[in-house]
Amino acid sequence: MIRSMTGFGRAEASDGTCVITVEARSVNHRHLDIALRLPAVLAALELEVRRLIQARLERGRVDVSAQLAPISGGPAQDVRINAALARQYHDEARSLAGSLGLDDQGLLRWLLERPGVVELRETAAPDPERLWSLLARGVGEALDALLARRAGEGTALTAELRALLAELGGRLTTMAARAPLTAARRGERLRERLRALLGVSDVSIVGQPGENVAGGASGWLQRMGLRDPADTLVIVLLVLLLAEMLLAARRKPRPT
Repeated sequence: MIRSMTGFGRAEASDGTCVITVEARSVNHRHLDIALRLPAVLAALELEVRRLIQARLERGRVDVSAQLAPISGGPAQDVRINAALARQYHDEARSLAGSLGLDDQGLLRWLLERPGVVELRETAAPDPERLWSLLARGVGEALDALLARRAGEGTALTAELRALLAELGGRLTTMAARAPLTAARRGERLRERLRALLGVSDVSIVGQPGENVAGGASGWLQRMGLRDPADTLVIVLLVLLLAEMLLAARRKPRPT
C-alpha cells in the first residue's frame, strides 16, 4: 500500500488534573529523523518518547511537540503571604504613624504592596513518572492520526497513478494499432527517396534480382533477428548507405 510521507496528527490526554496536548508532523526524508519539543517537567521522558515513535515510524522527518497545562479552572500559581515580614512592616508603620500623629487608614493595602509580602509561586510540578502514561497515550493517538492522514493521501495518490496508467495504456493501444500503417508509409517514403537519388523507377541490389534495396535490407535485418525494421534507425541508415554506394558505382568511369 502506498503511503504519503506528509502527515499531521494532534491529540489530547487528560487525567483530571492536567492535560497534555501532542502534535506530530512528518515530511519526506531518507531516514527517520525525530525532533522533540517537550516541556521541562517532561524532559526526563524524551528517550521513552523517541522509542515510542521509532516503533511506529520507519522514515521521514518527524516533529513532535507536547504541552502540559492544568485543567481549565485550576490555579496555575499558588499565592503565599509572608506573615512575618508583613508583621514587621505593620509594627514599624504603626510606630511611625503614632510618632507623626497620623492615622493608620489604608494600612492593609499598603502592607500588601510591600515587596516580599505577597509571593506567587508555581504550583508543585507533577511527577514525570506519573505523567508517562498520559504522555504515551497522547503521543500514540497523535501518531495514529498522522498515519491515518498519510494513508489517506497515499490512497489518493494510488488512484491518481492508476488513472494515469490507464490513460497511458490507451495511448499505447492506439500507437500499436497505427504502427503497421506508419511503417508502410515510412517504407514508401524511403523508396521514393531512393528513386529520386538514383534517378530510376526501381532499385535492385546486385546479385539479388527482383529484390529492391529496401526489401533486401529489410529481409537481411529480419534474418538477423530485428523485427519490423522499417521502424528502426538501423534500416534507415543501411538503406541510405546502400544508396550512396550505388550512386558511387554509377559515377565511376567504366574501363575502355
